Amino acid sequence: MLLDPRTDELFVESPTYSGALAFLRPFGVRLTLVATDDRGLHPDSLVEALEKSDREHGNRRRVLYTIPTAQNPSGSTLSDDCRERVYELARRHDLVILEDDPYFFLHPRRDSIRSFLSLDADGRVVRFDSLSKLVSSGLRVGFATGPPALLERVNYHVQATNLHKDADPEAALALGRGR
Repeated sequence: MLLDPRTDELFVESPTYSGALAFLRPFGVRLTLVATDDRGLHPDSLVEALEKSDREHGNRRRVLYTIPTAQNPSGSTLSDDCRERVYELARRHDLVILEDDPYFFLHPRRDSIRSFLSLDADGRVVRFDSLSKLVSSGLRVGFATGPPALLERVNYHVQATNLHKDADPEAALALGRGR
């Protein structure tokens, strides 16, 4: 898995998508809330949380889970300047970024928004996109993009948690893709 619940820390926006919290809490990983405002994740709050973590827990693996575009539940979109600042903080504090961006392809300014993955120069970002918002709301199919080492860890996790999923939506997408 990506995080060890005995030692590692996951930073999450406050508020964040309740479905993500419902999924993450049972794993027992330490969740640290990072404040947001009407423009999204607040980089200064991330600095405070990272520095507090450094003081209290020392060196450990840390991950940031963020929804940077049309954030759920707030609807805020992180500016490119803030994305660059958050990415530099991630580099400085050796933070992995999980970029959950299901609304990116629906955003009216998507052509002018930079993803964290597009900023990634050293393999610390995994980006998650969803087809459920584009094709059909009931279609629970998405994909991840990122460095192979991190995607391998994500894949192990998916294999352990998606034991009896419905393959019909994936098959329908694959068949439709050939037309």
